[in-house]
Amino acid sequence: MEKKRKRLCGLDCRDPCETTVCGRGRKCEVNQLGEAVCICQRICKKRKKPVCGSDGHFYVNHCELHRTACLTDKNIVIDHRDACLKKKHLEKTTKPTKPAAAPSHEKKTEEDGLPWKNLPPFESRRTIVVTADPNPDSTQRECSHEDYDFMKENLLVFNNEKLMDSKKSGNEYLVSIMFSHYDQNNNGQLEAEELWQAAERDHLGQLSTSCILADMLLFDDADKDGRLNINEFYLAFSVSVVSLDKALEVNHVTARVGDNVEIKCDVTGTPPPPIIWRRNDMDLSVLNDEEIKVSQVFVDGSLYLTNVQLVHAGNYTCHAQRNKDITQTHVLHVQTLPEVHVVPKLQSRAPGELAEMECHVIGVPQPRVYWLKNDEELKMGSEKYTIIGNSTALVVGKITYSDTGAYMCVATNPAGTTRDISSLVVQDQPAR
Repeated sequence: MEKKRKRLCGLDCRDPCETTVCGRGRKCEVNQLGEAVCICQRICKKRKKPVCGSDGHFYVNHCELHRTACLTDKNIVIDHRDACLKKKHLEKTTKPTKPAAAPSHEKKTEEDGLPWKNLPPFESRRTIVVTADPNPDSTQRECSHEDYDFMKENLLVFNNEKLMDSKKSGNEYLVSIMFSHYDQNNNGQLEAEELWQAAERDHLGQLSTSCILADMLLFDDADKDGRLNINEFYLAFSVSVVSLDKALEVNHVTARVGDNVEIKCDVTGTPPPPIIWRRNDMDLSVLNDEEIKVSQVFVDGSLYLTNVQLVHAGNYTCHAQRNKDITQTHVLHVQTLPEVHVVPKLQSRAPGELAEMECHVIGVPQPRVYWLKNDEELKMGSEKYTIIGNSTALVVGKITYSDTGAYMCVATNPAGTTRDISSLVVQDQPAR
């Protein structure tokens, strides 16, 4: 057999396992035909590094979890929620045990002819065991959704510089090139080994301190088959990539007291991402404040405020649920119609006397105030009329009979115009 192997490989007869990469829980061995095959590990090192599996079972260490996944031909990944510890106390499960889900029978494989315990029939075992942690003995990480989206955005930036043709553009083309780059066996599926090898080959560890490329199998394997097809890969990146036109980073919205206001968030993605609205850094969806009456957030992410009051004025921010870095600020300006009150409403003066009228005005924004006589502008060039303050008072000097009339204080702002009238009657014997 040894001579036969030499004839097959010639002078350059090397160990075929040197160029074969096996997944976690497996090892490479050379069979009787001199071929490299990946088989399930027989034993694991006696290391105490407890971990919960997605099958609900407790494992002494990562190796035992991955070995069980291989032996049972199941997709078992690390459960970072540690749900199994709620069922069974840690101290009761630290002794190395046989994999909980593995059937207990003995069989000789065609690969090595050696007896293995807990090994399912050969024909039912798949070659690839999917899991997202490339090093069984590595320190457990916590890859959150936010960290994962951040890693994917970095992947797009990294691959845009590395893979893109200067003549080509567009996110869809970039993602298709990335998929082809990672799909080394050209079978239209991205498997765990391919993702590990791509991460090592392209040095992708620099893109995230919490997540790895193979975590895509945990977050975006929609059909849970342990592989990513092109549609799943496309969807993964369209969800994480959001954008906002720089010209729309700050948006000013104007409303009048009592209005109902809809504010549209211009943060976009394909498909549209869920939108979070905040005021004073508080999530409006969970804010229990009677002063902030949020009717609802529409499907398109728009914010709806009912019966707007002055207290609603201020800044509102919106961002994608999983991306706080791209934020739009909406400045809500609430206006009120001016209120005008003049005193006195009616006065009587004799010729030659002075007449004074006061005008009290409030409004948001501050109204502009001016005076009219009988709906006509006052002729301010003479000494007849004197305006005091910000048109808050009008003095009519050296009164004559022709000064009789209706003097109107007018206040105007963007919300509207309001007026009030003070009447002056000139007579020889005025009423006091």
